[in-house]
Amino acid sequence: MSFADQINKGRGQPATVRIGIVLSVSPLVVDVQGASVTNVGVLADYVPTVGQTVALLGQSAVSADGSSWLALGAATTSATAGALSSTGVQAMAASQSNGTAVYASMTGITFQFVKRRPESRVLAHMAGSAFSTNAANAAEFGALITDNTGILAATDNTLASLFYNQALVHHSWSGFTYLSGIPAGSYTIQGRFRLYIIAAGTVNFDANDRISLGFTEVD
Repeated sequence: MSFADQINKGRGQPATVRIGIVLSVSPLVVDVQGASVTNVGVLADYVPTVGQTVALLGQSAVSADGSSWLALGAATTSATAGALSSTGVQAMAASQSNGTAVYASMTGITFQFVKRRPESRVLAHMAGSAFSTNAANAAEFGALITDNTGILAATDNTLASLFYNQALVHHSWSGFTYLSGIPAGSYTIQGRFRLYIIAAGTVNFDANDRISLGFTEVD
């Protein structure tokens, strides 16, 4: 007898929990033992995603329909269990320059990040200082996210920008953004920089500049 049949035929009996797979989110449909359970509610601020393994509560009721359903949240595995991740790096910059609108990697500004939950967002924050050899240049600073297959490597995520009114003067910059849609898994995070308004010359780091980059997984 399927989970749905057990609940429907057991009115007034204690609640039962089973593990199911989310088939659809609008409407929310969960497959449990081959049966599609519909009219499912969710607990608190849980946001289901298709294909996710969830704990589903079947509540017998003394009523005509005989049942109610509540998704308690995602069932974690060893790859996704545990506290939300927070990782980053802070270091004195290596001497580097870039005079193009193409992002280049910052030497030494890289770290490994494990995202534990598929539905979570990532708060990416970055700060540092740099200088331009010419006034009227504008620079962007950001991060490249790459998994083992390179699937997320196509787009640089800009986190901060700065317009230079002065040449050869170190200026500080900082910024952040919330990143969504990143699957749970292990990633390499790489700091990046470029010019996006180019009067002439380059944007530069030297040994007087300190760079910090951090990723924090948030609900």
